[in-house]
Amino acid sequence: AELWNHAVFRLRQDNNEDIWMSYTFGPSGFSRYLQSGTFENYDSVGSYPFSPYFAIDKYGNKWFIYGSNLIKWDDSVSYFSKPNPSSFPRDITCDSIGTIWLAGEPSYSFDGVYWNAYRPSLSGFNFVWNIYIDNEQNKWFLCSNEGEYKLSTADL
Repeated sequence: AELWNHAVFRLRQDNNEDIWMSYTFGPSGFSRYLQSGTFENYDSVGSYPFSPYFAIDKYGNKWFIYGSNLIKWDDSVSYFSKPNPSSFPRDITCDSIGTIWLAGEPSYSFDGVYWNAYRPSLSGFNFVWNIYIDNEQNKWFLCSNEGEYKLSTADL
């Protein structure tokens, strides 16, 4: 297969050093560039339509935002509902221990069983657009109204 001719939205690398990419504009989907130099193209995750927001955890599982919820794709497909279905995540990332982080209002962490909601301790409504995890595993929330907020590992 060849690389689809779409606008690349996100790139991630898995444990095998294969590159996964999601697309926007045009037919939605994602591709995997294998170390052999070939591409595999996908247009869905199981029976769920594809979302360009995805992350890869330390085990190689792919996690996708689906509406206001999560899809986990490994050898099978699993669906996880958030506690607050009216909030739609804007971004997704994973930390080094395998916890999934969703940016939004509120933002959430998910360890595969339990959900925890986070609201940066800044004044007013603060939609979180992105969560960056640094080398010390601090979570940096990029907020809509008041810049960034650091959630250190000691705060968890």
